[in-house]
Amino acid sequence: MTLSKDQIPAWVTKRYALLWKRFGVTKFTFSEAVKSLNDDGKFVSVLLSDLKKLGWVKIELDHNDSRRRVYQLSPINEVSSGILKSAFGGEIR
Repeated sequence: MTLSKDQIPAWVTKRYALLWKRFGVTKFTFSEAVKSLNDDGKFVSVLLSDLKKLGWVKIELDHNDSRRRVYQLSPINEVSSGILKSAFGGEIR
């Protein structure tokens, strides 16, 4: 399934909100996301991939271990316009 900014699934926005509540703009690891969401690692991997496609998370290599990734959520004010567009069928007037 291709993720469209015009049709953002509720589970994506809900979990973004949970991650935002826990981390805000603070950087976090994959294992911290799994623990915070209390979800399966494969599911969190799909979520983070979808958030990246939406531009809602930035991904960097860990400076201490290049096999690991460090995530940082985009500010909620940037994300909120995407959520509103999705809720109103792509148009806000």
